[in-house]
Amino acid sequence: MVSVLKSIMVRDRAASQLFLALSLSVALSGCSKTAEKTDATKTTTATTTSTAAVNSKTDAKTKTEVVSGDLVPKIEAARKKIKLGAMPDSEVICTIAGTPITIGQYRRTLQTQEEQIQTSLSADQGLQRQLIEEGRREGIALTEDEKKRLFETATKAETASGGVIKKHLDSVHETTAHFNQYVVDLGLAFKVASTKIEEQLLHQMVDREILCGAARAKGYGPGAFNVYLEAKKNKVFDQMVSNGFTKDQLRDDIVQGELVTKMVANIHKTARVSDADIQQVYEKNKDKFKHGEMLQLSQIVIAAPKKDSPQQPSMRTQIKQQEPKLSEAELDMKVKVVEQQQRQKAEDLLAKALKGADFAKLADEFSDDIASRAAKTGGDMGMQDKSHLLKEFAQKVDSIKVGQVYPNIIPSDYGYHIVKLTARKPAGIEPFAEAKEKLRPILTANAEQKALRDWLVEKRKSTEISLSPEFQALVTADSGQPKAQ
Repeated sequence: MVSVLKSIMVRDRAASQLFLALSLSVALSGCSKTAEKTDATKTTTATTTSTAAVNSKTDAKTKTEVVSGDLVPKIEAARKKIKLGAMPDSEVICTIAGTPITIGQYRRTLQTQEEQIQTSLSADQGLQRQLIEEGRREGIALTEDEKKRLFETATKAETASGGVIKKHLDSVHETTAHFNQYVVDLGLAFKVASTKIEEQLLHQMVDREILCGAARAKGYGPGAFNVYLEAKKNKVFDQMVSNGFTKDQLRDDIVQGELVTKMVANIHKTARVSDADIQQVYEKNKDKFKHGEMLQLSQIVIAAPKKDSPQQPSMRTQIKQQEPKLSEAELDMKVKVVEQQQRQKAEDLLAKALKGADFAKLADEFSDDIASRAAKTGGDMGMQDKSHLLKEFAQKVDSIKVGQVYPNIIPSDYGYHIVKLTARKPAGIEPFAEAKEKLRPILTANAEQKALRDWLVEKRKSTEISLSPEFQALVTADSGQPKAQ
């Protein structure tokens, strides 16, 4: 149940970058949370995407506009008015087989997705760079007013946080200029992501409601509601209520999420990938399975990071955080002492390994590679192409035989490594028997995506999707067309 709740909880992150990301995004977002009471099996939030055309019959009695493929873009053209509050939360945008999607649901879903991208952007600089590049290609840029609001918000965030941003800058030795560029980059990345979310949001909500309707028709409703009842008993549920979510919103999100999950899983079951399918892909792409000489290594890592990274701060940063009153000279001396201690620890472990101690046991007990140690893999790094290894490794382990430990510690920016060569494979082409298990999950995922896409295309053809009169009037006015009499 905790995972169900945490999947929709994106508030209360402690890291300073996340705090800043959440604060800055507010400067670019005009969303507001709504507390709209609706039927748990009827409301909607977005998780599934599709750009399939919409086809349905017109219901003259309701005087609503049936959504066709060419009308969906017109709805998207009016989305800024939705976001900026041109219509009340209770207003209906459209109905999906009689089930309404309201302005409030749209806003709430938009806010949820924007909060999710905030969390991702704060933790993933690669995603930031990707979005910034996409924005440049598509001509998306921050206006001067948006930049001004970003810097104003950053200043307020710094005050509200009690100086957490300045402390972060000091800890990573960054200047105000670096920080200002970070603010602009984060703001632009968020604007690009938000733009893309908005372009697809109504499509997603329509698809989601279609999936929920199909799930209810299959009898998944009671089970989904039971998931909600169990989730209510969890402390995370109460925490989210105290953070601003209403109980109705949480109920709807949990029930709908479970309905969609069940229905998507049901559709995915129709996807089939045979060994013959995999063999065909393998034969067509055989050149891609060529590899150079392969080495399988095991290692013991003793951490002594020289540089700050998202995964681990440097020794200097860690010591400064633990002992902030040290002078620069004292800090330099302390770094040297700790580095010498870590090197000596590595030398002692190397001596034990060279004398025949069980390498796997040493790795599982003493390695600073926490994930490897927790998994009890004996430090195994898996079979890797020699050309892909760090130069520090490749040049040195090439001189030893399988089963041997390299006779010296190998330093890197991460620390000190004790390395054992456990297997060697000559260059060649990976055989089908081995490649098959790598290809299967990729082809299966592709087949499942296609099955879902095809299912939604067909369902849209038979599902009546109708615009409300009020929203049709907004779309007509936005497109400059004369209103229907």
